[in-house]
Amino acid sequence: MSALDELIETITPLAVPPEASVSLPGSKSITNRALLCAAMASGTTRIEGALFADDTEVMLQAIVELGADVFTDQAAGQVVVTGTGGGIRPKAHETVINARMSGTTSRFLIPVAATATIPITIDGHPQLRSRPFGDIVDAV
Repeated sequence: MSALDELIETITPLAVPPEASVSLPGSKSITNRALLCAAMASGTTRIEGALFADDTEVMLQAIVELGADVFTDQAAGQVVVTGTGGGIRPKAHETVINARMSGTTSRFLIPVAATATIPITIDGHPQLRSRPFGDIVDAV
């Protein structure tokens, strides 16, 4: 009998679906998607299990610049965002968002910035500027 046969014999099928909660490790990409969705939504959104990293900090600063209110509790992995209700309300007449080296933040923000009625510049580190953004810019 092979090891696989022994393993198969020890697995008993469940009679009913399990009732369980699973905590997954945080992801900067998923966190940034959730942050931008929360910023564009109406009302207040609580994000749990957020990953706090440089890219997350960049997105947090960006959504505040675009008009969302943000409260963070890094120890608990939580972010509370009061959204803009679908539009963006930049804090300044001409807004510059420093995306540092965050390609994820830049790619997510370009289409949002294109909906603004005032100039919004997304800039960053020279390494970020060298990345290909042509398809996104052409699309907006």
